[in-house]
Amino acid sequence: MRRLWIMIWLALWGVGVAQAESRQVEGILFYADWCSACKKLAPKLEALNQPGQTPTLVITRVDLTNATRRQASLQAMQARGLGAIVQRYAHATGYMLLVDRDSQTVLDRVLSYHSPAQIRAKLERARQL
Repeated sequence: MRRLWIMIWLALWGVGVAQAESRQVEGILFYADWCSACKKLAPKLEALNQPGQTPTLVITRVDLTNATRRQASLQAMQARGLGAIVQRYAHATGYMLLVDRDSQTVLDRVLSYHSPAQIRAKLERARQL
């Protein structure tokens, strides 16, 4: 009931319900050139963002192939304010975190064995309030 009143209030003030009910989600992909799970996950993630369409998900790659690339990725993510997340989760490859851009909290994790349908469902759940 409370949610209904919030939606009515937002509609009266000219805020679209779709705007009010979704959050900006970004994918942070932890990968390495030698990672077999990364190679399985890559085509599934590419299917989310088809050429010629509006991207479904912005994906930022954290390259953990070697120490040099790892350090460069960490510095780039620190500049964006996501260094703490990368330091906490950069112990493995072959997965992607779904992160709320505003609060910088981890909402879910996508693994190489998830199907494209499961990945889409996780993304939709992450976007909901």
